[in-house]
Amino acid sequence: MSFSLQQIIRGMCWLLSDRQYGDICDKICSPNCKNVCSKINGFCDSGCIFGKFGADCLRSCGAGCLSGCHQNDGSCQCKTGWQGQNCDGCDLNHYGHDCSTKCSANCKRRTCNIDTGSCTYGCERGFYLEKCEQACSPTCPSACKRQSGECEGKCPVGKYGSYCNKTCSRTCNDGCSKIDGLCTSGCIDGKFGAACLQTCSDGCISGCHQFDGSCTCKTGWQGLHCDECTPNNYGEKCYQKCSSNCLNGTCLRNNGSCIGGCKGNFTGDTCTLGKIKRIFVTG
Repeated sequence: MSFSLQQIIRGMCWLLSDRQYGDICDKICSPNCKNVCSKINGFCDSGCIFGKFGADCLRSCGAGCLSGCHQNDGSCQCKTGWQGQNCDGCDLNHYGHDCSTKCSANCKRRTCNIDTGSCTYGCERGFYLEKCEQACSPTCPSACKRQSGECEGKCPVGKYGSYCNKTCSRTCNDGCSKIDGLCTSGCIDGKFGAACLQTCSDGCISGCHQFDGSCTCKTGWQGLHCDECTPNNYGEKCYQKCSSNCLNGTCLRNNGSCIGGCKGNFTGDTCTLGKIKRIFVTG
């Protein structure tokens, strides 16, 4: 029986070389084979070194494998934080390059993006930002907006602003507008204006109109806001009557001085002094 040159070379190769294979031993076995490889196809029939798998042991076990992996399909038991048949990805509750960082406890379902840690389903009530690491304002009545932290819904009575952290004027009757703090339910007695910061005139009988301060006047007062004395009254509270000796009965509000002069024989600023009569004596 005669052999071809190729057969002779193959036989010598197979006998003398442990790390080569092929018809003429022109191929190198995978360095990850535990021992020698098949002379026919180069497969690592004796298994792979630790951390490798596949027929030729060129694939690496998943980074999350607890202790090596199955030679054929790479399946393994996962470390904490990892998941998948090959333990090559983070589970829903961990993130980062080594899946060792837990998702924030403030994430709904404790679930986050495996790369960034951003909460997948949003935040638990009372928290905001991507990882829900910031607490909403304590004055928010419920939740707050994910990106800005601005309160959602109405503010508690007495508070206003995007974060419900501003206090309504105490002169508001029942809270104020969340947007600008203006009193939406009227003012307490004696106050008027959009923010109820202006005081009704002393001349009002009982409070005044919320928007313009107009009111019904007490005796001695006049004007839309009842903030002027009538022509016949004077003084801080307009309750003092001008002297009956004033011409036309009118006087200045601040001191009662008669505006048009005095009647008859009276004199003085308030026309309360009588004129001195001169007596002529004849000799």
